[in-house]
Amino acid sequence: MSHTSLSNNTDILPSDAANDVYPLALSARSDTEAARKIAPTVIEKLSDLSLFRMGLPKSFGGWEGNPVETLKVYETLASAEASVAWITWNNHLACTFGRFLDETSMKEIYHNPAHVYANSARPEGVAHTVENGYMVSGQWTLVSGCELADWFVLRCLVVSEGSPTTLGPGANLKLFFIPKEKVEVVDTWHVGGLNGTGSHDIVVKDAFVKEAYAVGFDSPVAIDNAYSRLPIGCINAAGCAAMALGVLKAATDDLIDICLERVTPNKSPDLRDRGTV
Repeated sequence: MSHTSLSNNTDILPSDAANDVYPLALSARSDTEAARKIAPTVIEKLSDLSLFRMGLPKSFGGWEGNPVETLKVYETLASAEASVAWITWNNHLACTFGRFLDETSMKEIYHNPAHVYANSARPEGVAHTVENGYMVSGQWTLVSGCELADWFVLRCLVVSEGSPTTLGPGANLKLFFIPKEKVEVVDTWHVGGLNGTGSHDIVVKDAFVKEAYAVGFDSPVAIDNAYSRLPIGCINAAGCAAMALGVLKAATDDLIDICLERVTPNKSPDLRDRGTV
């Protein structure tokens, strides 16, 4: 499968790439739902079009232009299949966390354009300080896209000599970048909505993470561009809103189609003529 990626063509917009994915995401909905994860053909196309790398610098195939473009992506994808938009949005968050890494670590983690990323900002793990790094263990809930991910960004309580050992005032929290081979997926995602996000639990047991792969929200940002100066929380919240608009559009389109098609054979008003509708 061959498509033009954002990194290879400065003329293509993320929103145009999302429009290219739309018909495939729509046609693969049943496969996504049945597998409880995004259909492989959709993942391949999202990856090929660099939509999993929008939160990265341009040198890594990312998007440094108008952030509204990323919101258009989420809205378009959600109007086809909400789970596809959710995974793309969630992947974007894992990539924006990369802004806190040093240049060498960023290259090591984001070097492969085919990689997919997942994250959990909930501090459901514990990291004990050891020589040159940390030993990380924990179980995180609702980790969307965990079966697809090559790397995880997971938040932990850092425990060292004299530091708090529970969450609360003074707790030291960091994000840890962990490769998939150190992560176990626990099948917990049996739901009625967003089934395709595959948001299972994951478990990490005594995984060593080197010091450079542990960052905090107050870590310095080595990337100097406008996009990387946007607050992560604002990007995240706006993405949620964009997905909601996409779902609303799909629901409205379906309602219009139903109203056009359903004609009442008796004297009762047609569906489209009923005040409640």
